[in-house]
Amino acid sequence: MRNIVYSVQAGSIKMGIRRGPFFLAVSTGLLIVFLSLAGFINLGSRPGIPKPYSPAAVVRVDSQKVHDVRDLDYLFSRKKIGDPVEIELQAGGVTKVVRTVLMRYYPRPPWIFFVIGGFGFLIGFAVLFLRPNDRKALIFYCATIAFGAAVMISGDLYGIHGRILPFFPGVFFNFAYPLSAALLWRFCRTFSGRRERTWFDFFWVVPVAFGTALNYGFLVSQLRPSLAVYQTTQNLLFLFRLYMVLALLASAVELVRAYRASDSDDLRAQMKWIFFGMSAGLAPFVFLYQLPLALLGNGREILSEDFSIVFMTLVPVTVAVAILKYKLMNINVVINRSLVYSLLTVFMVGFYQLATEVLGTVF
Repeated sequence: MRNIVYSVQAGSIKMGIRRGPFFLAVSTGLLIVFLSLAGFINLGSRPGIPKPYSPAAVVRVDSQKVHDVRDLDYLFSRKKIGDPVEIELQAGGVTKVVRTVLMRYYPRPPWIFFVIGGFGFLIGFAVLFLRPNDRKALIFYCATIAFGAAVMISGDLYGIHGRILPFFPGVFFNFAYPLSAALLWRFCRTFSGRRERTWFDFFWVVPVAFGTALNYGFLVSQLRPSLAVYQTTQNLLFLFRLYMVLALLASAVELVRAYRASDSDDLRAQMKWIFFGMSAGLAPFVFLYQLPLALLGNGREILSEDFSIVFMTLVPVTVAVAILKYKLMNINVVINRSLVYSLLTVFMVGFYQLATEVLGTVF
């Protein structure tokens, strides 16, 4: 009862929420949503080389040598769509110099990022409003906000072009990305009901340290500017990707341990849906994108980042099922069945159209 505030009105005791922390959480979440929308808009001005040319074959852009395909993100962050550029390509022992203009990286707006991130925000706010005094709900809210922001912004270098305002979504992205995995692990640990150990607080130093290091490279390389600083920071991504893989695997392990220890059928059903969403939604991102990058290097991923993110749609969907059908966190939501069927139909049709657009962009 420590999180409940009692007020005496007309001789009766009424329960209410702690307004200060609640409104702080809501206002912070709304600010993050605003930053995420700004970051999503920045994706529309992300430049790229014309479709016939492969980014992996580029070894020089104007006078700058390219050592890694990720260098293109930095070099193009300082250019705009339509800017002329000279690129040198090497493939099959053949070198070719091409003068062309930068095109839109996404021929059409990448709405799939907006849908996945927005759905994460929607579920997070709904759970917070329905269970404002529940600690598990607050952790879930923080996890979905970080997840939604990381997906919707999708990167730190897009749409900058020497302007100041686009820096803010980029800075937040570099913190939200590592924190989303840490918060997911923390949320999965709540199912076990175990008391936290004293060392657990030290764990939060890891994602914050990664976010700080990523932002150092991001800000210094842009403000100086310096490709060398950016490349130095990119060398740390090996450790960052290993951290992401380990944190997501640890989340799955926590769910399995809690499932085996639980005697409640409802609780087990909740964990089944969440585990299914994590397995089907995050496995392609972990094993086909992050892990190959960590072990083999850039350009060796099996799936592109854009394509692997499509599977993440299953994460918020399965959590929504756990909430609506199995009363996750004791949330009892009464919704008209026809409305549910209508929303699911609209969502599936929209997802099909968005996935078609993403697949067309990737391939």
